[in-house]
Amino acid sequence: MNEYISILDLLKSFPEWLEHVRLFYRDDDPLTVGYSDFCYSVMRPLPSYYKTIEEVETAMVEAEDGFFVLEIPVCSGSDYSGSLVERSNHKAIEEEYGDVPGCYTFHGGYDTFSIAFDLRLILIDGIGPIEELLRGLENYPLIDEDLHSTMEHEAEDECWASYGRGDFIRALEDSFSDFLEEQEHILQWYHGWLWDLQDIDDEKIDEFYYEQREIANECPMNEEGGSVHFPLNFTDGIDEADFKKLISYPSDQSLKAFHNQDHFKVIESLLHKVTVTPMVGDRDMKLNIIQGIVRILKGDHDHKQDLINLLIG
Repeated sequence: MNEYISILDLLKSFPEWLEHVRLFYRDDDPLTVGYSDFCYSVMRPLPSYYKTIEEVETAMVEAEDGFFVLEIPVCSGSDYSGSLVERSNHKAIEEEYGDVPGCYTFHGGYDTFSIAFDLRLILIDGIGPIEELLRGLENYPLIDEDLHSTMEHEAEDECWASYGRGDFIRALEDSFSDFLEEQEHILQWYHGWLWDLQDIDDEKIDEFYYEQREIANECPMNEEGGSVHFPLNFTDGIDEADFKKLISYPSDQSLKAFHNQDHFKVIESLLHKVTVTPMVGDRDMKLNIIQGIVRILKGDHDHKQDLINLLIG
C-alpha cells in the first residue's frame, strides 16, 4: 500500500532540523503557480517563538502571507562563501529534484544561492531518497563524490585560465628576475625586443606548471566562493635548465654566433645601406636582408639563423 508522506512528516523525525526551517513570503502559492526559482531575500529565518515542529505545523494552517520551507544545509553559498562541497551538493539536489513541485531554488546578490523543500511537498512510497539524503548529510556532508570531482576539475580549469596562469607567469618573472635581466640582450635578439614570458604559448606554460608542481609535490586548493588557490611558492626551486627550456633559450652554437660582435657591425652597416642609400646594385640581396631583419624582430628563429649565415658567408 502506498504511503503518502510530506517533508513536514519527515521533519518530525528530525526535530533538530527545525533550525533550517524558513518562512517564504509570497503573494501567490508557488505550488499552485508552479514557480521554482526565487529571490533569496523572500526567504527569512523562522521566528524565535516557534519552538517545536507542532507549532510550525499549526502555523502552516493559519499562515496567510507566507509558506514554510526546509532550507537544505551544506547546499548554499555566494561569491564569498560556500566551498565546492556546498556547490556540488546544490547542483546534485537541483539535478535530482529540480523538476519536482515544491523544490525551490533561491538566488540573490553576489551570486548567492540556496535550495529548499516546501514542507507541504508530498512524496509517495515513503520519503525514500530524500530521507536518505538528509540522514546522509548528518554523517557526511558530500552528496555526490563523482559530481564533486568533476566540478573540482572544472573550477580548477576556469580559475587557472582566469588568473592562475597569469599569477604563475609573474611568479616565474620574480624568481628568475636576475637571470632575465642579465640575459636581456640575448633574449631580445632571439625573441624580439618586446618579448616577455607572456608571449609563451599557454599550452607550453600549462604543461610546465603541472610538471613543476608535481616535482614539488604541490596541489591546488578549493576555497570559499568557488575560487581555487594555486601554489606558486615552488617557483624559487625550479631548475634554471628547465626554465631555459621553457623560454627556448638559444643553443650553445647559436650563442657563439650571437657573441661574435662583428655580426652586429655588419647588420648595422647593411641596415644603413638598405634604409638610407638608394636601391641600386644587388636588389635581391637587399630585399633578403630587409626580410630577414623583419623576421628577426618578429622572433623567427629559423630565418634569423639564415640571416646570420648570410652575413658571415
